[in-house]
Amino acid sequence: MKKNILLATIISGSFLIASAQAPVKKVVLEDFTGTWCGWCPEGTVVIEALDVTHGANFIGIANHSGDALEVPDGAAIDAGFGISSYPAGAVDRYNFGAGISRNRGTWSSDVSTRLSITPIASISLKTQIWDEATRQLEVDVEVVFTAADAAIAKSINLAILEDSIPATGTYNQSNYSSAVQGGRSPLNPWFHNHTLMDWLDGAWGDATVIPTSPTLSTPYTKHYSYTLPASIDFNHCHLVAIVSHNGTSLERDIINAESARITNQYNVGIAKTDNQFQGISCYPNPTNSISNIEFNVETSGVVTMEVYDMTGSKIATPINNYYNSGTHTINWDLKSNNGTKVPAGNYVVRLSNTASTRTATITVN
Repeated sequence: MKKNILLATIISGSFLIASAQAPVKKVVLEDFTGTWCGWCPEGTVVIEALDVTHGANFIGIANHSGDALEVPDGAAIDAGFGISSYPAGAVDRYNFGAGISRNRGTWSSDVSTRLSITPIASISLKTQIWDEATRQLEVDVEVVFTAADAAIAKSINLAILEDSIPATGTYNQSNYSSAVQGGRSPLNPWFHNHTLMDWLDGAWGDATVIPTSPTLSTPYTKHYSYTLPASIDFNHCHLVAIVSHNGTSLERDIINAESARITNQYNVGIAKTDNQFQGISCYPNPTNSISNIEFNVETSGVVTMEVYDMTGSKIATPINNYYNSGTHTINWDLKSNNGTKVPAGNYVVRLSNTASTRTATITVN
């Protein structure tokens, strides 16, 4: 996918921390699936719809079992949550009262329920360095708690996901559903997206970084150094960072999450400038459904996103929230403040804090 990137030097400065602004909540749905599972394509369809509905605030992870895409950490999560039927889902690994495993019929409402909560922590990916020649990835994950939490252990973890894996050969996808490609099996064409390749700190993460009772506004950071296997196409990779509880099997809920693409990070040999907003990327662009805006911010605080039409009129203010320093992804659903979709044309997205402003253009078709 081609992307437009705007880079420019701006006046450096600090955010004003506004305690009234909470971090943005992002929800993770782990889809327990398999290429052998004939009903699993229906789960994939639900995830694609949630992607469109919630954009960057929704993160899907396809956790394969019993096929050529299964990985050891994914199998450990299946066993830890007692997954025995497929497709099943874990929404933020949250216990809704009947265990962690959730039927695909409840995924949409479960995601909405979790998005409605006020998160107690912000998480970001920082200091990303990708060396294409050696396939070495260096990433810092930073967590900042903005509200008190229960006295339960906390974990940090980082996942590698791969998109656009063709469902051919050993990856053929079985299908029993007449609602998907008229019941064709194996499905063709079909691609495996959001596919879990690795959890870098194992199934349940590293519980040594964040204390049980974290100090508010204090950053807790974990550094990851990882060599991407040659079998994984880095152009189709995503990173997903999570902060979660690390208690019993029913106390492993994900507090918050963030995602970024490997190909949009700082490559080796390119100096990182001291900009407030760096590497702004809008994708897809042009778009007719939703646009994701990925950016890097130097100093924690409140970021405001405003959208203007070509006459200079402000038509939408999608976000006004706290973000800790690092890489984040936000989205605009192409709706104006009155709730209607904007007409086709060009629009200016303005990201700002108290010290600086950065703009990018999005084309709606």
